Amino acid sequence: MPRLAKCLLPRFAKMGFASRIETESVDYRYSNQSNDRREIVATDLPPEIEKATILLAERLDLSLAGIDLRQTPDNRWYCFEVNPSPAYSFYESHTGQPIAFEIARFLLGNDSYIKDS
Repeated sequence: MPRLAKCLLPRFAKMGFASRIETESVDYRYSNQSNDRREIVATDLPPEIEKATILLAERLDLSLAGIDLRQTPDNRWYCFEVNPSPAYSFYESHTGQPIAFEIARFLLGNDSYIKDS
């Protein structure tokens, strides 16, 4: 089953929220229309991949970004899109990650951007 990762990256926090998406569908967003199985869960990226996504967002001067990654069966990672306005609520509703909360803290000027455990 193909593995996708969506890294939702609030750059201001120097951290991201990663979601693992497993499906047979070409486009996971529409897998329910074709009755294909779709699983979206919170996950951790390997440290070197997470660091690369943060650097990518910084180089693109994006404070917020959705970075689409694909992990191959032989553990190679590919980035195929960087979205400056991703559907954060979609991933939050599937994973329970506090993405909106962290964005709100940033917008309110709170400088304690460390994810609570």
